[in-house]
Amino acid sequence: MDAQDGAALPFITDKPLEGPPDCSWKSFAYPQLRAFPSSHTEIKFGEMLGAGVDGVVWKAHINKQVYAVKVFWQNLEPVDSRYWAFERESCNVAILQMIQTAIQRAKRPIHLRSHPQKPRHITANLHAFSTEGQERQSSREYSPPKYIAVSKLPRFRQCFGWTTVPGTMLTSLPLRIQAKRTGDSKLHFPDLEDDERYYAIVYEYIPVDMESAPTAEEIQEGLDLLWRSGFCFAPCLPAANWASGILLDMADLIYPWDNDWQWFLYRRVRPEKWS
Repeated sequence: MDAQDGAALPFITDKPLEGPPDCSWKSFAYPQLRAFPSSHTEIKFGEMLGAGVDGVVWKAHINKQVYAVKVFWQNLEPVDSRYWAFERESCNVAILQMIQTAIQRAKRPIHLRSHPQKPRHITANLHAFSTEGQERQSSREYSPPKYIAVSKLPRFRQCFGWTTVPGTMLTSLPLRIQAKRTGDSKLHFPDLEDDERYYAIVYEYIPVDMESAPTAEEIQEGLDLLWRSGFCFAPCLPAANWASGILLDMADLIYPWDNDWQWFLYRRVRPEKWS
């Protein structure tokens, strides 16, 4: 089945990803990824950067700018127990963009529970980034070690929105860069079809040897922010999903409202796990 427009799915919107997102608590509760502004511009696919059970990522040029474009195999929510990668990544990114905006805009540090151990701690931490949460914090005092102040913006991979890609564009690529599936051979996917359009998310292209890569301390700060904000990590965390100290595969995160969020997956992680 063909990819639908943003109005047909609750976790994406046709509004272009231009300017900061709305940071109301309602937007956190019902996250929506905005659309890539140049959705009608031709994508020139180049080197295939990686492929897996969720989709395939290409280095691509759009309006003479270099991006990483992830195209998802599935246009519909899976009927089995498997998560829908496009939905998970869209929600993950939308929430992260709101958190980043909140930190950038905050007139004073945002205070979070330093060691969240209950569902209400996670909800309170995420609520602290919302417009309502910051208004509430402005009239209260928060003391360590129970709370930690957040004022520094960690380095996360930038996302430029969702789009769709015609199947004919993907099936007509040169053989050397055509989509090839890797991973668990027990998972079966239909071949890409000429007459379909596929969902895709446009990301920042991260070179493996990026000069301005974050330090181990900065990576830990980013991981801690994710943990305190209620994200847990997928059970399998391949080192290949990281480059220059930056998480590339946003499906490795599980946002708090995801049906696959589990307490046994919710823990503080360290960067040496992928070294």
